[in-house]
Amino acid sequence: MRRYDAPDGKLYLETIFPLFWVEQKAGWSSIPAAIPTYLRIRDVHKRAVEFILDLDVHKLELQRQRLAEHLATNEREWRLRLDEIERLMRRNGCKSDGLPLKQTSLKDDLNRGQILVADREKWIPLRDMLSGLRRRVFELTSLPIPTVGEAAQDTALELDHLIKEVDVLNARRIAHHNAKSLKETDIGSLERRIKSLAEDLQKNQDVQKLQRFAGTVSDLSPDRCPTCEQSLHDILLAQDALTAVMPIEDNIRYLRSELKMFENILKRETESIQAINNATSSMDRELSELYDRIRTLRTDLISPNISPSLAAVEERVRIENRLKDLQEAQTAFDESVDHLRSLADVCESLLKLQAALPSDKLSKSDTQKLSWLSAAIRVLAREFNFTTFNPSEISVSEDTYRPQKEGFEIGFETSASDAIRLKWAYQLGLLELEAAERTNHPGILIFDEPRQQSSAKVSFEGLLKRAAQAKERGQQVIFSTSEELENLERLTATLDCTRLFFDGYIVKSIS
Repeated sequence: MRRYDAPDGKLYLETIFPLFWVEQKAGWSSIPAAIPTYLRIRDVHKRAVEFILDLDVHKLELQRQRLAEHLATNEREWRLRLDEIERLMRRNGCKSDGLPLKQTSLKDDLNRGQILVADREKWIPLRDMLSGLRRRVFELTSLPIPTVGEAAQDTALELDHLIKEVDVLNARRIAHHNAKSLKETDIGSLERRIKSLAEDLQKNQDVQKLQRFAGTVSDLSPDRCPTCEQSLHDILLAQDALTAVMPIEDNIRYLRSELKMFENILKRETESIQAINNATSSMDRELSELYDRIRTLRTDLISPNISPSLAAVEERVRIENRLKDLQEAQTAFDESVDHLRSLADVCESLLKLQAALPSDKLSKSDTQKLSWLSAAIRVLAREFNFTTFNPSEISVSEDTYRPQKEGFEIGFETSASDAIRLKWAYQLGLLELEAAERTNHPGILIFDEPRQQSSAKVSFEGLLKRAAQAKERGQQVIFSTSEELENLERLTATLDCTRLFFDGYIVKSIS
């Protein structure tokens, strides 16, 4: 079984032939053609016409889908890269700042990205921190390591200062912990409120849907029993207070606004608790360093006076390690930003390709082909004596490619014979379009018993005359009919055509 390439894959020959080979049994039952649907090809009627007319519409739609998928993949990679940056920053007590949270094609936006490092109660740029650490390392390495005795007084003073600093930092950490607990409580309350509002909104939308299906608006006032219709007076609220019930539409609008407001509050609270977590993580790291420093200073105070100061050595090692860690963080951040720049380049190219696609569903060529086909069908329908309504009202739908009138598909409002005439016009229109525009039509049209529903002889004569013009365009129209021989000879006497007459059945048993 052979297949032709189509915009969305493959079209079997069975789906294409009905557009230029109309057989008697089912071929006259629909417009544009009785195309088989058992091959599980999505929108097979549209795909077949698009292939025959060589339309760009489906190709453009596939391109739009592919571009949208590539943009979505680009956005996911952008988000993953940002998450990786955040994880790296948290490990080093830092945070990123200035990077776009959503993908962008503007690489200048990435130039504002930087790393911030916690320094006591404020965040400073990492580059400033690195400059300070480098100066401190230079100062320490340029001096000899002092002995315990030489540094004893400074050690005692530093120890007292660090113990006070630890107390202050612990107090701040407890305050942050309490604030975090309150935020978590608020977030839990907000989530429950949002869930309740979402349920109420869904119930109101269900009621609205039921009212729309029923075609009536029911009374929502609970002053009567819905089962027995008796008045309800044994309630605490006054009956007149129950009559002013907000309409469903107003309810839905109110609930949506409430839901949006609480979602925005939840977003702010979540961002706030994230900031608290970052600050707490920074304080934990700082406390760990302070406790290590305190232990080292206390060790110095009980060491022999002639021993090298362990605190001085430890400070050098600690600062050098911190400098190394932050430099590695800066390098990793720069590499990630470079990757984001490459994603921005991809995004820019995808957006350019997206902008280059036609804004309308149809390309200029597609619109021209369908306009030509509509005009041809109108001329042919008039020539074939289509009378149900004025043929000038006929056009081809840009969605279904079927004949329509005033935006509505032409169906049962036509007579049976006019439906056949419209079928003639459509099939011949496809054939004649092949000579005017680039299409995939084979240039041949076969009609099996075209005079369906006892179409008027004058209409059939017009069909034969129009079909005979195909020879001038290098095309071929074939008719097979059981029309009376005398009538056929009269109708074709003046036409430039080839006639083959068969006595009896064309296919016979040879036994």
